[in-house]
Amino acid sequence: MKIVTLIENQTDSDLECEHGLSFYIEYNGSSYLLDAGQSGLFAANAEKLGIDLAKVDKAILSHAHYDHAGGFEAFADINAKAAVFMQKAAGLQCFSKKPDGMKDIGIPQQVRRKLGERICYVDGDKKLEEGVFLIAHHAQGLSVRGSRMHMFTQVGDTMLVDDFAHEQSLVFELPEGLVVLNSCSHGGVDLILEEVQQAFGGRRVIAMIGGFHLMGAAGPDSMRESEQEVRALASKLRAMQVDKIYTGHCTGTKAFPILKEELGEKLELLVTGRTIEI
Repeated sequence: MKIVTLIENQTDSDLECEHGLSFYIEYNGSSYLLDAGQSGLFAANAEKLGIDLAKVDKAILSHAHYDHAGGFEAFADINAKAAVFMQKAAGLQCFSKKPDGMKDIGIPQQVRRKLGERICYVDGDKKLEEGVFLIAHHAQGLSVRGSRMHMFTQVGDTMLVDDFAHEQSLVFELPEGLVVLNSCSHGGVDLILEEVQQAFGGRRVIAMIGGFHLMGAAGPDSMRESEQEVRALASKLRAMQVDKIYTGHCTGTKAFPILKEELGEKLELLVTGRTIEI
């Protein structure tokens, strides 16, 4: 299978970048789009890379935040056929509490209107195709993480602490093991990997790809967790014996070097245009 990073926070080429994430995936003769960044830049990059988004068979939204959903407005203009799969809870709008009040960080309303009936809400786990699965995450205590991140969802006129019921992993089965993509891992990458393995009877994860949401609340270059917590997370990932880990986006520029120090060659940086072949 092949995975191409269409947009990411960083670039090392003439491709565009933004705070967002989007992956184009080829697997068993079909193509998939996971997320679309926050604008149409991912589509411009796809064109430069010779990727025809009009031929994408299925699209997936990892979670209900604007920096992953915003570009689906452009995708709808390019691709007339692909359904966009998201968790049922993605029907709620998401907010982040800032010093000056609540900020809407959810799916832009124009994206919802543009996609219309092409949105396919999923309630829990779902098999998309042979060897392709959506895995929902519902471990106990996820709202504690939502509280720590100052994230909320709106139900009517009430703001509830986000328990990340709108987040899902995209999982591919290969003969050697599982390939897991989760764009932000708000639920905790270690818990997410544990839930995926449980869903597949303990099968080994050979690759984990996505952001780990370690970027801090104080700014894009700070860490949300302490250095000790980041090292503890690296220790858990090492114990899980995942062959390769590719991360970037919301992992943050402070946390990545610490993870790299701990995980060595297992860990690689995601940048716009990065192609992963497994």
